[in-house]
Amino acid sequence: MVWNDFFDVEQDRRERPFRPLPSGRVPRRTAGLLGAALLAAGLGFAGAAGTGPLLVAGLLVLAILAYDGWLKRTAVGPVAMGTCRF
Repeated sequence: MVWNDFFDVEQDRRERPFRPLPSGRVPRRTAGLLGAALLAAGLGFAGAAGTGPLLVAGLLVLAILAYDGWLKRTAVGPVAMGTCRF
């Protein structure tokens, strides 16, 4: 969810200015660092469980960033979200 808010901050400034990022209560840099730390922690825990889980977690990280950063508002957005949920 951090990445969703991080990438949608401009839209949220117009439509939801009360949210933590657009309101300035949470700096965008802090959100980016938190998002990166959470993804890294997930990858670390997956790696501790083995190569297979690490591969799946790595693909999930790519799918999350691709969806939130670039694909959400495109024709392949629903497929990208489905990939994250799969």
